Amino acid sequence: MLINQDVLLPAFFKGMLRGYARSELTPSKIELLDGSKVTSSPITELGVTVTDLWQTTPHSDTSWGTTTLSCSGRIVWMMQYWGEYRLEAIPFLRKALRSAYSEQKFVGGRGRSYFTDGEYTYLNITESNDFDNFNGCERVLNKNGKLLGWHKYHGMKTY
Repeated sequence: MLINQDVLLPAFFKGMLRGYARSELTPSKIELLDGSKVTSSPITELGVTVTDLWQTTPHSDTSWGTTTLSCSGRIVWMMQYWGEYRLEAIPFLRKALRSAYSEQKFVGGRGRSYFTDGEYTYLNITESNDFDNFNGCERVLNKNGKLLGWHKYHGMKTY
């Protein structure tokens, strides 16, 4: 199978909509990684599996994770993210991510550049926004401009 962005990008969006961005999500846990959660979504029609593994530090707002796309058991694309989010920002963060993924807008693998519901605002600034090599930082602010969380991220193709 030829691995290219025409296959990987649609798989990424489908897999991400089945993962962390879902509000009713019930992820699996990895016993050896305290605070870990993982989702794995085979996108059968494209021959790609999207795996999202994230961890939170107990008793803090710190979080980090890795998203991978695999073909025939071989990782062909990856994204890592890390930072911290207050618990009150998480439902809105998921909403911002769902919005970008459902519209198939790739902005560093996270949400759109700007998204708001009037109560919260999501900002995403990319330094590089090519699906094959990207990095940036996202933030969630409340309506008074107070920072409620952030993640830095980067990723690239691995083939």
